[in-house]
Amino acid sequence: MFWLFVITLIITFILSLVFFYLLLLKNRGKPVDTGNYSTVAVASKKIVNASLKMLMNKRTIMSFNDEDSLYVKLARLKAWLKRDNRQKNYAYFNFPLAFLLLGLLDTYEISGEAKLLNKIEEKCKELISDNGELVFTFDKVDQAMFGLVFLRLYTITEAKKYLKASDEIYKNVLSYVGDDDIVRYRKGVNVAFIDTIGLVCPFLIMYSDINDCEQALVLAEKQIENVMNIGLEKNGILPFHAIDLNLNAPLGSINWGRGIGWWVLGLAPLAARSTKDEPNKYLLTLQKVMDFLERARLDNEYWPQFIGHTNDNTIDSSATLMFLLATQKAGIRHIESQEFLSVIGHCVDSSGRVLKASGDTIYINKYSRVKGASELTQGLMLSLISEVSL
Repeated sequence: MFWLFVITLIITFILSLVFFYLLLLKNRGKPVDTGNYSTVAVASKKIVNASLKMLMNKRTIMSFNDEDSLYVKLARLKAWLKRDNRQKNYAYFNFPLAFLLLGLLDTYEISGEAKLLNKIEEKCKELISDNGELVFTFDKVDQAMFGLVFLRLYTITEAKKYLKASDEIYKNVLSYVGDDDIVRYRKGVNVAFIDTIGLVCPFLIMYSDINDCEQALVLAEKQIENVMNIGLEKNGILPFHAIDLNLNAPLGSINWGRGIGWWVLGLAPLAARSTKDEPNKYLLTLQKVMDFLERARLDNEYWPQFIGHTNDNTIDSSATLMFLLATQKAGIRHIESQEFLSVIGHCVDSSGRVLKASGDTIYINKYSRVKGASELTQGLMLSLISEVSL
């Protein structure tokens, strides 16, 4: 009798998945139910509330599959039945959560609300112990973004545990560095991904500033200069997806929007150290990219998943928000509230969730075909709101 109940429950669950999948197919392509916000300030309140709800999740919302198919859903069911949490942990202890935390920290520094800081610190108990030891396995350089979260918390609270945790992140990042001083995206694979620039370099730069560690700054600059030397297309503007370090050759797409986003986010903190009157090479490089992107902007409002000619002209909120945030942080130009409100109108729903974010990229030349909500874009939106005058 018990097993009959279990089998019935499983069949019901599978049929439910099929139903929701068919419903997804029916609704695919429909426009976002945007909130029609009158001002950025009004939208901001909803976005913050939606972000706090997202912070409470124990599972990542951002898609880590190349498609939202019935096969993927059944694979998740199989993992659940086998109590296999590897994929869940891979996605959860990863950069999307780090960006959400960074966005909330930016919100806190603008608002000064103690309750918000308490919620952020409570979430970080899932990441580090009371004495600053990591409680998750560091197995990918993407997790360097948690180091940036810990450094930000240290500057706010002066709690030593956050500094100790950032030290652990730094040591782990160094374990991915080859004899050529280039950070590998994965251990044992001689390929440098453009993702590393946006995910690792900002942490290294801040770590250098706080700890007076010149080695960390030099390491960050080497990653960026390696891309500048062999990882850009012939015009010296757009980055390739990756560099094969054995062949010393670029690989993959040059028009992947979020890849360009990783590039400009990594350039921004170094570009911000100079001025328009006395620009350093990082600011000049960033300016060239942004000049190109302005010409490629659709309807002068947003960017799609792939820049230039594409059969999908809908917004990719991850790429769009990365570009805008990088220009703001580097001081290239000030983003007007009306311009920002237009972007919000394309991707923020009536509950305050930032939608239309492309899912995690599977590998070189294999990109996600899913768009939806994401901790990454929710955090990026919060950070941008903190930079733009409301």
